[in-house]
Amino acid sequence: MRKGVSEVVSFVLIMAIMITSTMAAYVWASSNINSINEPGRIRNLLNQMIALDGVIKSVAHGDTNFTSRFELYYPNSYFELRNTTISQNSSLMPVLIIRQNAMILGYTNVSATGCGANYSYDGSTHTTLFRYTTTDNVYVGAQGNGPGQAEMAICYTSVNISYAGNCLRGKSGPFAAITIRKEGVTGSTPVVSMDVC
Repeated sequence: MRKGVSEVVSFVLIMAIMITSTMAAYVWASSNINSINEPGRIRNLLNQMIALDGVIKSVAHGDTNFTSRFELYYPNSYFELRNTTISQNSSLMPVLIIRQNAMILGYTNVSATGCGANYSYDGSTHTTLFRYTTTDNVYVGAQGNGPGQAEMAICYTSVNISYAGNCLRGKSGPFAAITIRKEGVTGSTPVVSMDVC
């Protein structure tokens, strides 16, 4: 009579140990995998907002009724034309609200000023935004020091943005077609209307 564990029982025990260790490694690494992909996702969204800023500026400097269409891809995010107190001309501000899984867009608690400065403040969400570069009008910021809600906004002092009323003022991702049209000029300020379809 042999003493010990049968081959079937030892096989089942080894397989159970392998499956358990694989599941533990997956659970441990899944949060790290999300944070590894996060910089590329945020960079993509930021580049799209910079491109939208360029389209708005080109339409604002075009002739009256000049229209352009911009395709925006923003999964798990929300894009809206928000009423704002940031802009001195009380126009709308295009805002992309995202959930970042790792702290990519920084948090700052500096005192904010109006559009055109290095920092700006969104009174509706109480988020301090900082200007991404000096060559564009894109402001970014987060509400905390880690994962959570963050915003990317386009803020102008020299362009008045209004809602056209043909589609929506805001829309959840992943896709939106944004129509931008120059309506005219008020004083020396171009008036541009936008729709989010």
